[in-house]
Amino acid sequence: MDITIDSVALGHTASARIILPSRFSAHTGASWPVLHLLHGGYGSYADWTQHSDIQRLARTRDVLVVMPDGGQLGFYTDWWAHGNSKPGWETFHLTELPQIIERGRTVWAAHNPADLVPKLRGTKLYVSCGDGRIGPLDPTGTDPSSTPVRYEAAQVRQNREFIERATHTGLDITTDIYPGSHSWPYWARQLERAFPLLMRALKAD
Repeated sequence: MDITIDSVALGHTASARIILPSRFSAHTGASWPVLHLLHGGYGSYADWTQHSDIQRLARTRDVLVVMPDGGQLGFYTDWWAHGNSKPGWETFHLTELPQIIERGRTVWAAHNPADLVPKLRGTKLYVSCGDGRIGPLDPTGTDPSSTPVRYEAAQVRQNREFIERATHTGLDITTDIYPGSHSWPYWARQLERAFPLLMRALKAD
């Protein structure tokens, strides 16, 4: 199901794709755990259904899957544009969208997870990232200097910093740092691997 939201924070409409819980029609008034899947740069709210098997994974689960638009390069941030606060992607995702999808439930917003590690005690974590090397799901002949490869090499440093702090703090964290680039084949594979843990954490087994 797709919805269109007239966003004050963005100054224009934005879409979200929703997969309803398996028992939604029989329990429309119930509260459901919510799984948010966010797309990357130059993507769209339809990416996860087009490039992964989330519809099959969620089919028998009592979980509400929300896949919102994040703009081409919105980075889920409220941008400062010479005094103009739009586009306000952070406000859209953390205030407007939850009010519509979750009817005002409080959403925790983290700006720098590595600095907020102590607040994650009691939360099951799954962190995965490519290490910037060409991996088995990259096309033959992939250029090691291409943007997806170089971008993942930069991202893995931040992920390793978070993993180190989380491990030192004693958090319940599962990690998977793998050879591979910043691309959909790896994200779809990681969703398959992480999905059972996500469902247990959401109590949607």
